[in-house]
Amino acid sequence: MDRSLSERMWVVRLIEAYGRLLTAHQQRILRLYYLADLSLGEIAERLHVTRQAVFDGLRRSLRELRRVEASVGLVQVRDGGARRQQTITARLDALEQAIGRLGARVDTRMLRRVTAALAAVRRAIR
Repeated sequence: MDRSLSERMWVVRLIEAYGRLLTAHQQRILRLYYLADLSLGEIAERLHVTRQAVFDGLRRSLRELRRVEASVGLVQVRDGGARRQQTITARLDALEQAIGRLGARVDTRMLRRVTAALAAVRRAIR
């Protein structure tokens, strides 16, 4: 099983999104491996099964989670939305800094209107 951090985070998001579609046994194996960070041997001992049974259960569970994600795409949509929100927030920060540098060179009333509009956009994306 791939245990790189990015792969683990992806699987955790899959578990959060679709874990309830799996059997209670599959959910337990995934939680013990990915959330409790137990080894295959430790899980096998705890569940009174073989390491091979744990490995096969993990592999089948992950295959099912990935199949559902490929069909539904909920995790990918969530991730894309979060990235878009981060990009928008960063651009708003840069715009606010640029407006702040304008300071005395711009009509004060106009500056207040633009600042209020930016604040409204920030509230809307939260």
